[in-house]
Amino acid sequence: MNFIKFYFTKISANKEEDFSSNFSLNTNIDISKIEKEDIPNENNFKAIKISFTFSVEYFKSEQQDKKLTKSEKQNQFGEVLLKGKIIFASPNEEAENISKSWEKKQIPEDIKLPLFNFILRKCASKAFELEDTLNLPPHFPLPSIKPQNK
Repeated sequence: MNFIKFYFTKISANKEEDFSSNFSLNTNIDISKIEKEDIPNENNFKAIKISFTFSVEYFKSEQQDKKLTKSEKQNQFGEVLLKGKIIFASPNEEAENISKSWEKKQIPEDIKLPLFNFILRKCASKAFELEDTLNLPPHFPLPSIKPQNK
């Protein structure tokens, strides 16, 4: 998988004034669209364009690990939302396999892991920056230095 282009199409973050220290968060990656993209090349490669959403939702602890309804989203403490697109080159046969899998709303396992890791690498740092700006807790544990026992 050869990544050609990555870009954000939407960056949004919000924090409610009544943010509580009793919260849970849910981080999610959603692939909304996969399509072939024409690129000029002399090789046997096709481009694939993937539309994605990366979100971090902060909510009351009792709502953890469930998809929030519209009314529950109104009770969120905060949210970071990043939408974007990725274009990568793939051999013709693999590109056809990806397209056929997406018709069933599936992603082939051999590209799913590198794709999601790529999205995480690109989005985690941007989300962390927005969380820091809004004084939201980070969505992943930060390293810390602890005293050594003598």
